[in-house]
Amino acid sequence: MRKLKKEVKELLVFLAVLFLLMAGYAVYAHMNRFVFDESLSDVIITVGEREITLKEFTYYIMQVEETGQQAALLYNEENPLEYWGLYMNEGEKAGYISDLARIAATDYCIRDYVYAAEAVRNGISLTEEERAGVLENATYAWEHMTEKQREATTFTREELILVMETEALAHKYMVMLANATGHPLEAISTEYDVNGTYYEELKLQYDIVVDERVIEKLRFGHITIN
Repeated sequence: MRKLKKEVKELLVFLAVLFLLMAGYAVYAHMNRFVFDESLSDVIITVGEREITLKEFTYYIMQVEETGQQAALLYNEENPLEYWGLYMNEGEKAGYISDLARIAATDYCIRDYVYAAEAVRNGISLTEEERAGVLENATYAWEHMTEKQREATTFTREELILVMETEALAHKYMVMLANATGHPLEAISTEYDVNGTYYEELKLQYDIVVDERVIEKLRFGHITIN
């Protein structure tokens, strides 16, 4: 009888510990729950004083996924998702394609907002003709978005125009810098683009914060495509 009571007591202790562990995990899971469409207004990147929301960042997700999907369809037209799960082993760029795409989108986004801020700081803006070009391009892009892209980004035409104006201003300023060197194509890749020597030094002048907890939960290859 004493042995039975001891076993029952041990069982109750085990169940109590198990309950506490399950309750703790439930609290942790709830606190770390990430629902994409409920997080679109959350700030996930800060460049200087500019806060960039997940919704604004979806533009870069869309661009990178569209480019990657072309290679995915060539790799396996029947199952393009297979491509996004491939592991690439190319030196510093080793990693799963989905992860590398996420890193690329983050880098491009930060680059554009850094250069856009520099353009404003130096009194550079888009001309009326350039704004008209952005309007035309953004309108075309918005009208030709797929249903999944519309659902994921929830962009209005006006919101897409604003993001693309930032991109256009950044590219204008970057090209101006490159043209001043006399060899713009080489300068863009070696000096002014992501990982370029000038750009990497320029970035140090900005307080850049990335919410890795959210960024790392973005599964590229699944957001605006497939």
